[in-house]
Amino acid sequence: MAFLQNAASRAGTNRVPPAVARFASAIVARAEISDIVQRELIADAFMSVPRDSFLDARGKSRALEDSKLSTGFDQLTHAPYFLARMFALAAIQAESTVLELECGCGYASALMCVMGARVFATETVGLRAQATRRHLDELGLNRVLVATGYFSWVDSGPFDAIISHNPIESQREITNYLKLLDPSRGRLVAPVIIEGSDRLRLIQMGPTGPKVFLM
Repeated sequence: MAFLQNAASRAGTNRVPPAVARFASAIVARAEISDIVQRELIADAFMSVPRDSFLDARGKSRALEDSKLSTGFDQLTHAPYFLARMFALAAIQAESTVLELECGCGYASALMCVMGARVFATETVGLRAQATRRHLDELGLNRVLVATGYFSWVDSGPFDAIISHNPIESQREITNYLKLLDPSRGRLVAPVIIEGSDRLRLIQMGPTGPKVFLM
């Protein structure tokens, strides 16, 4: 679709509705993204991707709210500011290769694609995966691939980043995912629930091994 072509340059024009521009600006402000280049890249993506097209009938009228909303298949999408924080912590940028776990409706997949990343997504609900793949294809986002399990993408690494939309509870799972990252700089970002609040855990690879940060 034309609205996703050359998204970054178009986001700076008056073709972006003021309400959408305010929405994107508020998201990166709430996400507390300090790096100017990263902040602009993420804001441009939120201005370029129509969130309402990823929501079910109950959520479409609330697309510009910075909150979790229903996407069908008994699933919710994260609040936009939370996605923005995930992208920033994962250092998503042009030409990043990203393994996305449990992509759901594909909204985050679309955002990362518009940011220039190559996204290898998984979604374990088969019908959801089919619907997401079809919708992303309709949007012309051919740099996003969707499968029902991460084993489909093992040979596509090493990845610059792994983003999980669900908490990863098993240390064995974490270890397996870390093996798929670029050992010099790869990043794994996943939510973690602490005292009822959503937080983010960043595991960053480096010369001395992985380091864990709770954000």
